[in-house]
Amino acid sequence: MKLKVGHVSDAHFQNTKLLPGIIRCGDFIVQRMEKEEPDLICVAGDTLDFYKGDIQLGSPAARAATDFVFRLAQIAPLAVVRGTVNHDGTDSLLDFERLKTRFPIRVSDKLEQVLWCPDDGFIVLRSTDKGYCCERAKAIISFLPAVNKAGLLAAGTDGGVDDTNRETENLLRDVIAGWGIRNAQATTDGLVPILVAHLTVIGSRFSSGQVAIGREIEASLGDLMLGNFRLGCLGHVHASQEWQGPGWWIGYSGSIERLDYAEMESKGVYIHELSTNDNAIISTFFETPARQMRTLRAEGLPDASVMADVQPGENVRLVYEIGEEEIGAVDEAELKRIALEKGAASVTVEHTTRPIVRVRAANISKETTNMGRLAMWAQATGVEITEGPVSKLALIEEAETGAIIGGYENLSPKP
Repeated sequence: MKLKVGHVSDAHFQNTKLLPGIIRCGDFIVQRMEKEEPDLICVAGDTLDFYKGDIQLGSPAARAATDFVFRLAQIAPLAVVRGTVNHDGTDSLLDFERLKTRFPIRVSDKLEQVLWCPDDGFIVLRSTDKGYCCERAKAIISFLPAVNKAGLLAAGTDGGVDDTNRETENLLRDVIAGWGIRNAQATTDGLVPILVAHLTVIGSRFSSGQVAIGREIEASLGDLMLGNFRLGCLGHVHASQEWQGPGWWIGYSGSIERLDYAEMESKGVYIHELSTNDNAIISTFFETPARQMRTLRAEGLPDASVMADVQPGENVRLVYEIGEEEIGAVDEAELKRIALEKGAASVTVEHTTRPIVRVRAANISKETTNMGRLAMWAQATGVEITEGPVSKLALIEEAETGAIIGGYENLSPKP
């Protein structure tokens, strides 16, 4: 049996100036899915972005997201998992199931396993179910929304959870291992076990180049392997990446649009082709027409030359450092005008101000005399100390207070 699965995540439909670009990338994905004709489409979370502002029914973001989901469900059955609460909200996605579409939509906001039967749609499996409830099932889908302790307890695991990420991750590992028992039998029976999850895998790479090292609730690749999944469609990390071995593939499709200047990598969507007759999995990445982002870093104070090779359609960010005494020496408005004249889609200028005095001599605090501190500071800053300050400092260090005051009184003009 052959199975073709679409994999998309992190659309982040939002009521900001980024919405037109997100819609453009969403249109590309719909057109690609129409051409590929997958049997099933998995949406791995963060379809919306409440973090960028409330999304009311009827708002531009809500209409665009609903249109995107509706059009996908006209192509194939849709398996949607909820992303983080500050993006997808708590129950905002559930209304998608009410859409009158050609194929069914299953939105999951809790840990659960669901059968996908081409003739009967999605059928939720209970932990006590021994069989599949559908002899025509083609896949068993394990939904793993953004992890929290309450959701894990609701999944039916025994015992309490103390307030630590480690305890939560252990509980998550138990849930995945429990799924793995059923998935192993499903594979034997000719079904394809699929994971649709929104989480961070330890060791995954972020757009910034940083690597996930365990500071939030996460799962390792080894934890996911306990689930005996053949296909793992992940969301949350915006940089597309994958892990694979004989008969299995797990990875992130990444965000569909470049949402900030850190996201320089390609954006897109996956099409996975599997067979239950062998271990072959063919995963193809299709790149979306994401906006072009470019960061320019000026050496010294920027002038018109820094914008010399700006290309039409680029979203440009200029970053430079300026001394406190030089503020006003750079005409940022003129630099923006030049870039826009060259066809830049947008221009952002960011500068960091250097304080006038920021150099502190190493080990200056170890000096026991003011004269020594002055000499070390002068060496570090390149300032030449004249005889006047040196003699006055020597006077302060060596003379009595009364003598210093008396000396200055003798210099005062007589009335």
